[in-house]
Amino acid sequence: MYPSWSLTSTLGSDFQVSSVIHVLAMLPPQQISPVVASAKRKREEDNVSLADLWEYSRIKIEELPNATALKDLLLRPLPFRLQLYDTAAAEQVFDQNGEMLECPELLTTNNTILMECALSRSTAGSWQSLYDALFRLPHHINAAKEMGISFCWNRGDVVDPRKDRPHLLVHFDDLVILRGEEEETKPFDLGIDLDGRNLIRKMGSWNSLFYGDLPYILAYYACGRRFVLVTIVRSLVSRRVVEFDSLTWFKADAIKVFYNLAFFLKTMRALHGRARSCPLTPYTPGTKETSTIELMDGVVRRTRHSLCKMEYERLIDTYTNLQEVQRGAQERTHLQTVRKLLLPDHKNPTLTVYLEPVGYMRVPYTIEEFVEWLRAMLTALKYWHDRNFCHGDIHWRNIVYAPTDGPGYWVLIDMDQSYRPNTKAIDWNHAFHREKPVFRHDLFQLGRLLESVMRRLMLSSPSQTRTRLETIQNLLLSAATDQELIACRMLVLLDDS
Repeated sequence: MYPSWSLTSTLGSDFQVSSVIHVLAMLPPQQISPVVASAKRKREEDNVSLADLWEYSRIKIEELPNATALKDLLLRPLPFRLQLYDTAAAEQVFDQNGEMLECPELLTTNNTILMECALSRSTAGSWQSLYDALFRLPHHINAAKEMGISFCWNRGDVVDPRKDRPHLLVHFDDLVILRGEEEETKPFDLGIDLDGRNLIRKMGSWNSLFYGDLPYILAYYACGRRFVLVTIVRSLVSRRVVEFDSLTWFKADAIKVFYNLAFFLKTMRALHGRARSCPLTPYTPGTKETSTIELMDGVVRRTRHSLCKMEYERLIDTYTNLQEVQRGAQERTHLQTVRKLLLPDHKNPTLTVYLEPVGYMRVPYTIEEFVEWLRAMLTALKYWHDRNFCHGDIHWRNIVYAPTDGPGYWVLIDMDQSYRPNTKAIDWNHAFHREKPVFRHDLFQLGRLLESVMRRLMLSSPSQTRTRLETIQNLLLSAATDQELIACRMLVLLDDS
């Protein structure tokens, strides 16, 4: 005790000590031990936010690991400690040599997971609250850092998620980096083989427009207490990463996996290659006043609603004829294929059409590609004009490149502005506004597209090629007045060139 704190100096020399002494002391600031102040500063420094966790757990790798290495990475203990209410779980979740932190958000999320694991579950849908609690870890950690990674759940959607959308999608930069399927609890669900076949069957095919140039995406399948996380490679083969026979039994490992998943998703984002351009996000409906369009596995789902009777009849006529084009063609038409057409009725006054292939916007870069593009568009117009339809909206946004295992091909899309010749006056953005559509209008618009890239093409093409392309361009632009110009004639001229 400091001399200045002595009782006799404070209470007088005649003070007698009794059996019980009650003392209220106020210490001057200058006499507070520096150790106490240091401890206070330490507590303030160790109070971290979710965004601060990136300084502790950032993953630095040059390429995505295989499934075995990824399992080890995801099962790493958290490199610090928190005071969870379940001390036994805390010993397994955290590195016991790590420093003690105070992170209220992470503590709340982890304790919620532990409490969800302690609940008794018997109903089919009761497991979703546990799935949600687990996915809050990567969701909130990424959101705290504003990584631009979005989580989208499609449970209870009007679209049947068993057939159309995955139950969970994780998007980044309009790409899918994780997708998941959840099933209701079934009797003896421990006997279910969670091998990823349902995921792959629903996925259909690898589409780089959806998944970028990653070697694989992540996917999960959950049924009741069981959960499996896999990688799905380009050849649509799944590799198991981690599997939990019971999320409630292995709750500590589950917390580690979902915590580390937050930082691995960021790594996938950093390593993906975005070589495709598309204004639509996969599985996310793009909605306008009377239409909705959505990219799904292998198809484009297009709906039209809130239309008058005549407009419904026109669109039904349009897409019925588009169906017939493919049935009678002996070659690639470079038009979309109607996989399924659902007509409106008194129960559902919506026209729904499923179209394939799914492509992306890509302007030709070389003379060879340009010739293929031009041949594709003239072929598409030949078939569409033969059905006595004008397309009405030939723009770059309505031409997509469909990738295949071999060379891809260009496709003319969006038939919603297609009309029979000389019917409705053009009331949309068009060079022949207020005129009635005819075939030559489509050819003129195609000539305008050729004109927009001709200067760049001329810089890298021989003089003879330039002359032929200029001839074709001038002929297409002459369609503004030449009523005899047709797509078949232009195809013959292109092939002769």
